[in-house]
Amino acid sequence: IDPVLGEKVGDAAQQNEDERKEAVTVSTDLLKELKAFSDTASQQHTQLKELQTTMEDITKARELMRQEKESFSQQGAEMEKALKEAEALLL
Repeated sequence: IDPVLGEKVGDAAQQNEDERKEAVTVSTDLLKELKAFSDTASQQHTQLKELQTTMEDITKARELMRQEKESFSQQGAEMEKALKEAEALLL
């Protein structure tokens, strides 16, 4: 083998090895970032589910309060009517 050609082949092999190591490093870093992203997305998904459950509970409670208010108003109106009727009987 020609020494110049041998040196070029050696340099090319070294460059290929350096590029392979760089690719492995970049791939490893990317996998770490993807794992971190996945973990964060999973946590946010859990938080979103909890928030949705809380909002559903609040909506149900609000509807119950609305119904109770309506019932209370109706009872108040009935009591007022009964009071007026009783007052009319007394007069």
